[in-house]
Amino acid sequence: QGAHDGRLEQPLDLRHADPVHMVMAEVDSFVDNTAISKACDDIPNCTRKLMPGTGHCLFQESDVVLDEMFDDLGRLVERVVSSG
Repeated sequence: QGAHDGRLEQPLDLRHADPVHMVMAEVDSFVDNTAISKACDDIPNCTRKLMPGTGHCLFQESDVVLDEMFDDLGRLVERVVSSG
């Protein structure tokens, strides 16, 4: 068993995937936002949002940032419910 590079052996069929929303921290030294954006481009019904001025631990950000993220989550739930 060699090292796993994180890629799937067979591509996923995402044509009927539920809506996805990806939240990215602007100042993140652990996660590559370019990779997240590319992944989102490959997922139908995917949206993404860059949270300006935020770091890797988004849940430790200000209440303003948290409110915005939870508002987005509420909109995602509405999309899932309405598409179901």
